[in-house]
Amino acid sequence: MTAPSLQRIPRLPPEAQEDALGFASLRQQALDWVQEASGELWTDYNLHDPGVSLLESLVYALTEEVYAARDSVPALLGLDPDDPGLASAQSAHHYALLPPEQVHTGRPCSELDQLAWLHEQRPAPRHADLAALKDVRGRPLGLWAWRQLGPDQADDAAQRRLAANLAQRYWQQRNLGEDLWSLPRLLRPRWVRLQLHLVLQDDAELSEVLAPLMLACERYIAALPLSLDADELLRVRADQLYLSDLMRSLRCLPGLRSIELLHLHEFGPAHAHETESTTAPSDSLPWRGEDWGLRLHWPEQRQDLADWVVERSGARLPLAHAELLLLLQDLRRERSGARSSDLARRSAPTVPTVVPPAPRLADEGRPARYVPASQHLPDLYREPQALRWTHDQVRRTPPGQATQWAGYLALLEQPLAQLRAQRRHLAKLYDLHNASARSYWQEALDATQLPGLSWLAETDVDSPGLLDAQDEAAERRGRALDQLLALHGEALDFGPLQDVPRYLSPQAWALQQLDCKRRYAQQIAEFTGNRQAGFDYSRPGPERSLTQGPPLQRRLALQLQLLAGPRLSQWLQISGRLPLEQPHTANPQALESSGHWHPLPHAIPSPEHAAEPPSLPDLQAWLGEAADDAALWRAAVRPEAFRCQRHKGLCRLRLGPDAEGRLWSLGEFPDEASAWTRAVALHQSLCRLQQHSEGLHLVEHLLLRPTDGADSPGTLDDFFMHRLSIVLPGWTARCADPRLRALARLRVQEAAPAQLRCRLLWVDAAGMQRFESLWLAWLLSKRAYCQALLDDEATAGAQRRVDERAAALSTWLRQEHAKESA
Repeated sequence: MTAPSLQRIPRLPPEAQEDALGFASLRQQALDWVQEASGELWTDYNLHDPGVSLLESLVYALTEEVYAARDSVPALLGLDPDDPGLASAQSAHHYALLPPEQVHTGRPCSELDQLAWLHEQRPAPRHADLAALKDVRGRPLGLWAWRQLGPDQADDAAQRRLAANLAQRYWQQRNLGEDLWSLPRLLRPRWVRLQLHLVLQDDAELSEVLAPLMLACERYIAALPLSLDADELLRVRADQLYLSDLMRSLRCLPGLRSIELLHLHEFGPAHAHETESTTAPSDSLPWRGEDWGLRLHWPEQRQDLADWVVERSGARLPLAHAELLLLLQDLRRERSGARSSDLARRSAPTVPTVVPPAPRLADEGRPARYVPASQHLPDLYREPQALRWTHDQVRRTPPGQATQWAGYLALLEQPLAQLRAQRRHLAKLYDLHNASARSYWQEALDATQLPGLSWLAETDVDSPGLLDAQDEAAERRGRALDQLLALHGEALDFGPLQDVPRYLSPQAWALQQLDCKRRYAQQIAEFTGNRQAGFDYSRPGPERSLTQGPPLQRRLALQLQLLAGPRLSQWLQISGRLPLEQPHTANPQALESSGHWHPLPHAIPSPEHAAEPPSLPDLQAWLGEAADDAALWRAAVRPEAFRCQRHKGLCRLRLGPDAEGRLWSLGEFPDEASAWTRAVALHQSLCRLQQHSEGLHLVEHLLLRPTDGADSPGTLDDFFMHRLSIVLPGWTARCADPRLRALARLRVQEAAPAQLRCRLLWVDAAGMQRFESLWLAWLLSKRAYCQALLDDEATAGAQRRVDERAAALSTWLRQEHAKESA
């Protein structure tokens, strides 16, 4: 006998916890503080006292801001919840709040990945394959061989143009260190026709079964996958087509009971209407060959249906040949029209991306001016009785009491107004396209909002700089951007760069770091899942702007603050100077022992604007042989390195010592003011010139391989396989610092694809000029060669120029690699 189940009384639900920032909690906390502050003087209070009512008004206003701050993120950022599409575009463009499909992305790496990318193209290619080429030891080269079925009827010129257009699709999405070995190979169709024996269900119509059956057969024979999963992609890569697999894929068609017989008969284009097959029926046949792929021939004449047998309910159905041929031809034309439309859409020029408008704040329609919380008090409490008077009443106010009351109201209202101003401008704080560094917004109250406020103000309350001077813009705005980057698992830490020489004042340097962080967040999707992408060398790219370079190059440039480009030697050529590493000829002991050297009377200011172009004084006339000494240029970046000395009524100016103890005499001047002026000019001009010369170039060795066909892929030199060279100036003050070089190596190891071997090349000014001339000549010839392919023009001369210039650039890179290894 089982024991009866116990009857349990359910527990009472737990009492709701009070909100720590709610009205009741804040009001009680404020009263506790008042009691604690008053001590023994506090005896009792009335909830209707003016002081308590004023306190409750303050608490109510605070809780209103607390509740507003707890609103949803879209509402706080001004996004429109009624238009999800626009809100999504705004959040992605302005705040890098991307949907999951844009965050969790990856680039095609394996052969199956590349095949999936091929079948995502429209129109879907038939018999498409991208195979990775390997060397004699079985190692991948980073080269791909693309093949797919060509058009049914096209001349050689049309075939070449199609192959070039297909190649450009790959160039637009290729990975770093990878390329096509040659133009895609277009396979010729090898036609096959169907021999069928079908059994239909009792209620099925012939036309309703044959139409989807022909479409399914064409798709299967053309090696088009039903989905992009691994099993389907492996199936369409097989070399042998088994009829049993084809029949199994057709049995799920509605209205079809069974397939008693299915054969594919091959025949040549010249015998497309012959009834006799050129090959005997078999259980399988090759799916594709070296230069051909199977293609289904649709019936066009009565003889094409001679081998078709259709049964239903045990009886053979007579085929209405004319109607059936018309149905199949209409279906085929409709299919061809859909492919042509896909091709036209793919070939159409890209529509420029429309930048979504800036979000509209949720409370933007409210009155622009702040309405004081004290105005919501009853008249009895809005102003003390002793302060109220009329024009016919003699005012008897104790001295200072009116000012004291105005001060109380100002202490209450101004913080609330500031809270409201920050919430209303929250979207601007996080907006990635807001180039302003401002992080704090003020709403200064005036006498129309708070009577008597003018008695307190010692400065003009309407002055826009009243609170802006207290705005730590770079630090506060930087924290907001750090939050956005943290959502993507990224951080842009400039801490390791703080001790590296810099070319700007501390304020300008902080603003430049903030701008780098903002630009980094704008491109965060490319810098994470897409950082393995290469650039399309058939179109204008990194030689025109740094923003058109590969994501890895742009990422490293922002992380290291090497922002110049694309021509790093441009300003040196304009100035006519070429700083070189020269043997030091000055006598530092003579300068040191010639008396006491003291700092200049005023500090030497660094440049305030990063974008201002450099302008050099006549260094040759001033400094002589030392004008092109790179060590002097680096030492001039430090303002404290300039020293002066009184000697025979003149002011002598020197520079140094640097890290190696070198000193340079900068001449004699009538007085210290003249020496200071000349030192400022030298310091600022050399700072700007070095800043405009600091950037980086990224070279993929594989793109420099010979294209004349002399070498087969299997014998490709190891120099071209999975190698990147990152070329940087080694002569500037920052790039010569070992701390920045160590940081550069670390950032490259973190961000570069694991299969690539990256090498940093720190070159002098002459080496950078030589490299850029070779690199630009090769890149322009490469683009001209690609354009000749796209325009179906003669390519022999263009290909020869590409090979010559690639060989010259490869020779230079090999020499620099040898120097780095020595």
